[in-house]
Amino acid sequence: MTQSLLSASWLQSLFQIYAVALWLIILYTKSSLAQDATITDEREKQAFYDVMGALNHDWDWKTLLPDPCGVNAIKGINCDLEGNTFYFTDLNFGPTYDNTPACSFNATIHPSIVKFTRLRTLSFYNCFTQENRTIPVELGRLGSTLLSLTFRLNAALIGSIPIELGNLDGLERLVISQNKLQGSIPAELGNLTNLKQLVVSRNDVGGAIPSQIGSLKNLVVLDLSHNLLSGAIPVDLGSLSSLQMLDVSYNHLYGAIPDEIGRLGALTLLDLSHNMLRGSLPLSMENLQQLQQLFLNNNPLGGRLPDFWSGMRNLVSVDLSDSNYVGFIPESIGQATKLKYLGLSGNKLTGSIPSQLGFLLLSEMNLSQNSLSGPIPFSATFLRRLGSNLKLSNNSGLCYDPANFNFTLDLNTCPPTSWLGGSVQEMPSTSSPNVAPNSNLAVKVYLDWFGATFSGCLSVIILSERLFLEA
Repeated sequence: MTQSLLSASWLQSLFQIYAVALWLIILYTKSSLAQDATITDEREKQAFYDVMGALNHDWDWKTLLPDPCGVNAIKGINCDLEGNTFYFTDLNFGPTYDNTPACSFNATIHPSIVKFTRLRTLSFYNCFTQENRTIPVELGRLGSTLLSLTFRLNAALIGSIPIELGNLDGLERLVISQNKLQGSIPAELGNLTNLKQLVVSRNDVGGAIPSQIGSLKNLVVLDLSHNLLSGAIPVDLGSLSSLQMLDVSYNHLYGAIPDEIGRLGALTLLDLSHNMLRGSLPLSMENLQQLQQLFLNNNPLGGRLPDFWSGMRNLVSVDLSDSNYVGFIPESIGQATKLKYLGLSGNKLTGSIPSQLGFLLLSEMNLSQNSLSGPIPFSATFLRRLGSNLKLSNNSGLCYDPANFNFTLDLNTCPPTSWLGGSVQEMPSTSSPNVAPNSNLAVKVYLDWFGATFSGCLSVIILSERLFLEA
């Protein structure tokens, strides 16, 4: 009886093992059948081999990648499955990722590039570096599926930007940077109404900024810096209500900064530096309350600095150096409480330094090469914190009282009569006269001012004593 039970138990266990094995075989067979039924679209596969062969003919790509969308696919090349068929969606060429296919010295773009019907991303990074190449006009036929097109760091990419790129109406990102392109920016790019990022920087592109760019309502980033652009900044750019970054620095733009810039309420970075812009800063800029980075340096702007800084409380960096500004430094800059860098060097600013600047948590401040005068209004703590990052040189009228500091500054010492035994912080800053430095007139005005102040205080004391005695 016991032997029969053992035999039955053994047979049951064997049956369970057999059932599990059969189940695993069925799953494996289904998986294999499904995998065999999944193929890469033959037309796109051949186009892939054409494109890869033109970019780098050192490899036999058919042998190396018999199934370019399969498990052995290389980084930067992505495919999507529709039904049982793979289609290419992302092609990134050049060393942007580890193991991304590199380009040979004589790389070209094969015409078969337009056969990818579901392509979303196309990128050429450091591909065309020795033999001159141009951007094929055929890329304009890639269709509305393409979301991102990039040509970056291609030292031998010459010619102009094809107007046919304006046909890529699904494009959200167009980056053409650090190449050797010339010509002008096509007005047809204004047709790319889905565009969020437009970067045409560090090329040799000239001509005017097309006003049609103002129709790109979804644009968040516009970077046209480091080119040869000329003409005025189009007023149409004021329509870009979603714009957060505007950089047209290092060009040959001229004329005034348009009032319409003040409409860009979402702007966090504005860089118009290193151009030939003239005229006063538009007061409409006070509406840029989200602005964090403002660079207007190296422009012959001229005029006085506007007093609109109290509303721009998100500013972190401001550079207005080398731009021919005259007059006083506005006290309202001291209300930009997040400010870390302030550059006002190389101008023609006069008067005293506002004491309000001494309460900012600055990391660097450059007021050198101006005509500022009077005692510096900063505490010893402020001066120690900034150290060499506080630049005040070439302001011959500035001075300090050594008695208030236990270290030496590279400035003139103030005349004893301008201190009367007090400290810098005790001196009135807003009502003291601004006079020319190192002159007899300056000494006389200071003496008259303090004499009048002292005389007034003495009169009040005598009058108070007389009233007290009469009571």
